[in-house]
Parts: sequence; structure tokens; C-alpha cells
Amino acid sequence: VEIDENAPTGVFFKDPGLGRTRVFYYRRGSAASLMRAELLDPVLRMPPQLVHLTGITPALSQQCDDMMSQLFHAFRKSSTTISFDVNFRESLWPHAKAAMRLIELAQQADVVFVGLDEAQALWGPRKPDDLRTLIDQPRVLVVKNGAIGATVYHEEDSEFVPALKVDVREPVGAGDAFAAGWLSGLLRNLPHGQRLRLGHLLASDALSSTADHHAPKAKPCLHAALSVNEAEWVDVTLTPQSDNVGTGDVLENYPGI
Repeated sequence: VEIDENAPTGVFFKDPGLGRTRVFYYRRGSAASLMRAELLDPVLRMPPQLVHLTGITPALSQQCDDMMSQLFHAFRKSSTTISFDVNFRESLWPHAKAAMRLIELAQQADVVFVGLDEAQALWGPRKPDDLRTLIDQPRVLVVKNGAIGATVYHEEDSEFVPALKVDVREPVGAGDAFAAGWLSGLLRNLPHGQRLRLGHLLASDALSSTADHHAPKAKPCLHAALSVNEAEWVDVTLTPQSDNVGTGDVLENYPGI
């Protein structure tokens, strides 16, 4: 952690409303927008097993963009797995610049997360297979398609896992939650299909509540959700999350819980 005494801390506010949540960001000139490549030195001395990056960072400033270039260059020389979430934010930079820079970064990563809707806005592909043809360098490409499900492309194969049925209260944070679940499965060496299931399970928590943090589901609940067959997975529904942090959520429509 480094303190910049001359720059403010960035902050954002959520304004949940019926059917729509407005988000207000105040980060221009913030300490985070002034991040630079030198900040990476302590990390590079002890490279992590996994580093997760976002397409928002290079849009914050030229310094941040330069730092991203240095980070990709440094970690590609180590055994660190680079995970990259495209995370296109139209309000942060011109469309043409974002499209060019984000695909450049995506092609350098080991694992890429991208929503089909943002991919269409950036580059035009309308199907996950077309997107894999476009982003063909990463070992793994995860294409999220909202309430329909997610497809993972790995080596010469692909797998699709449908999304869970969930009563959506707010979509903010669902993409980050999905990535967290999938990467947790990666670090546990789970099969690709179970990684997608973990992503859906964590995303469903974010979707079913206006809160920004939840205790994880109980281990028996997660184990059951990862163990059911495909037909049972399609029938799984989740009880809505309370907006208070807690562990009371359960899987419904599954006899083992």
C-alpha cells in the first residue's frame, strides 16, 4: 500500500432503484488513477500464482495504461497466470481506442473473461464461437451471456453451463463475482464445468441482493451444487440473499439439502 498525500481516494455510490441501479464514480485525479509501473516492484520480487486484471484500469490514465503494459510484460516472463476481465466501460474512454486496446491486452492474457454483450459493442461478434475466433491467443476464454449461461473455451474444446434461476434485485457486481468463483475453481484444479458452476453460484449472490458482500455459501451447499448432474443443475434455484451478511442461504429443489 502506498499513500499519496496530494491525491484524493476514489469513491463511488450506488443508487438502487426499481429495475435500475445508478452508479456514480468520483475517481478523476484519485490516487488510484495515478498508479505507475514502479508500484509493481514489490509484487514482481515475489510473483503470485495468479494475477487478476481489469480493462477498467488502463482507461483511468496514461500512467495506468503504461503500468498495465509493464505488468503484462513482467508476468508473462514468470509462471504467474494472468487473468483479464475485459470490463468495457464506455464512459471512460473513446470506443475506438477501447476496442483496440482491450483486445490487445486480452490476447496477451492466459485467461480472459468477457460478456457477449460488451464484445458485440466493442468488436461485433454475435456468437461465442465467433468471439473465440477473434480472441484466439489465451489458453482459456470465458464468454458470459447473462441469464442464458456461460461458455468456456480451452485448448481445442468448449463447455457450456446454463445460468441459475435467480430473482434479480441488482446486477452490479455480478461479473466480478462470477470471475471470483471461476478463479477459485481454477486454483482448486476443478474441472472446467465446475469452475463455471462456481462462477454462476457467486454471481447469483450478487444478483439477488443490493449488498456488496456476502459470506460464502456453506460448504455442503457448494458441494451439492457442484456434484449434481446436468439435469439437476438446470432445476436448481436459490433462495434470495438477505442484504445483511449471513450464511442462511440454501439450495432449493435439490434433495440432498
